[in-house]
Formats: sequence, structure tokens, C-alpha cells
Amino acid sequence: MVKSWIHIVFVVVSIILLGGCSMGNATTYPAEMNPEDLPDVKAFQDEFTREFLQSTEETRPGYYPFLSGKGAYTMDFPANGLMDERSYSNSQGFEGYLVGVEVEENKGYLLDMNYISYTKLGNEERNLEQLEERSGQELDFEKIELDGRTLYIAQLDYEYESTGYAGYLQNLSDSGGIQIFYTQDCSGGDKVCQEKMQQERESVVAWIKSIQFEKKEKESE
Repeated sequence: MVKSWIHIVFVVVSIILLGGCSMGNATTYPAEMNPEDLPDVKAFQDEFTREFLQSTEETRPGYYPFLSGKGAYTMDFPANGLMDERSYSNSQGFEGYLVGVEVEENKGYLLDMNYISYTKLGNEERNLEQLEERSGQELDFEKIELDGRTLYIAQLDYEYESTGYAGYLQNLSDSGGIQIFYTQDCSGGDKVCQEKMQQERESVVAWIKSIQFEKKEKESE
């Protein structure tokens, strides 16, 4: 009888301890934390931007984990990036926003992200046409096969003192794709700016590769 009670007490204590451990390991998101306890970088110090950040732990130096408002994809978000709340749109089947990223004082680049939930595999050509229409240029896209995704990327011609890349990322396991513009100011003329972007191509592609589609999308509000 005594042994039975000892066994019962042991089980109850174990459950309490395990429950306590589970509660202690509960995820605390940056948006729920005191801003003073967050990393001292622009992304966390901006109230709107940090709503999308999932952890204060870097995914790689200078980047933090980001989850789209629809829960449709994750990506590496630059530490000095700020989302423009005024440009943010989350409607049925669509999510779009702009991110300004400061590299050094008064210098940086702009990300223009448009997620379309209903675009399907086989409709890539239409998305590439839309990117050309938006850029006002004929674009020479390179196709890059990734794990579960296909990336189409083209360098933008130097225009109005800016240059960059246009890209389209297609989900291969489900519907959904992302139209991407990466642009930055550049002075020095066409040749200088084109060479500069060619040098940055590897880092741009590496960042786009960090985008991973999620299996399920949250319902739009």
C-alpha cells in the first residue's frame, strides 16, 4: 500500500515538473517583449516591423527570422530593415509590402514584396510579364531550381539613378508565388551601377533562397 502511494506521488510530482518545464519553454515572440530587451537594431525597435519577427536569435549574421502576415512563407529579414506600414496590404489571396534597408547612413536598398496565393505552377510566364510591365523593361530572366521552389531572376537596367534585380519565386508543392524587386540608388552611370549589381548578385540570390513557403496559409482577416 505504501509503495502504491509512493508511486502515485512520484507520478504527480513528475507531471507537475514536466508541466513547469513546458511552460518555461513557451515561445516568447519579439512583439510580446519589452523593446528595451530586444536587439538594438532598426527591425526590432520599430513596433510594426517586429510584429513579423519570430525570434531574437539570428538566422545568420545580420538577419532574423520573419514570418509573413498570412503565414505563407518565412525568410531572413535584415537587421536594419523597416517595413512601411502605410504600404502594407493583406487581402484575400494577396500580401504586399515595402522594406527599406539602411546599409550605411543615407544609403541602402528597397525590397518590394508581393505574395499571390492563387498563382499556380505553369503560370510563371504571366508573373514574369507582370514584372516586366512594372519595371518598364525587357528582362532577361535566369531560371534557378531550388528545393521545392523555382527562382526566376533578372538584373534591372540602370534607370533614374537606381538599379537592382527583379525576381519571381514559385512554390512547387502548392499554389503561391512571390514577385520581388530589389532596388538601390546608384550614381556613376550605367556601367558603374551594372558592375556594382553584378558584384552583389550572389548576396541577393542567397537572401531570396532563404524564402521558404509554409504548408498552410492563415486565413485573411
